[in-house]
Amino acid sequence: MQTPHPPALRWIALGLLIWNLIGVAMFVSQWRMDAQDIAQMPSTQQFLWTHMSARVWIAYATAVIAGTLGAAALWRRHKVAVPLFAVSLLALVIQFTNPVLLETAAREGYGLMAFPLFLIGVGGAQLWLAYRWRSKGWLA
Repeated sequence: MQTPHPPALRWIALGLLIWNLIGVAMFVSQWRMDAQDIAQMPSTQQFLWTHMSARVWIAYATAVIAGTLGAAALWRRHKVAVPLFAVSLLALVIQFTNPVLLETAAREGYGLMAFPLFLIGVGGAQLWLAYRWRSKGWLA
């Protein structure tokens, strides 16, 4: 049984849903890049894009799909948000710990890891919120 929840819960969940939908749009746009699009990138990004393995693409797709489904479940106040966000976070970690990215960051500078670490932080925050809200009885 759901207990009364603060009104901000719906707004936060909606914000997370929009954030994750942006992630889906980024995935689709990056998946559809052709050689001409990649050629316009800086050399470091060109290297990373041309060396993305199937494992990285699968992790990327899993992260954005699970994150979006988790945010939709959170918006609907459903407890399945917790495992969905856990899958999304695990996929983010897999995506951003691939050897090509880590070796490139070691060579080019660890500033390259700022945005991936930010995304992992957002993924962790989503999971923490869903877990906390479930434990307060706000998700059923």
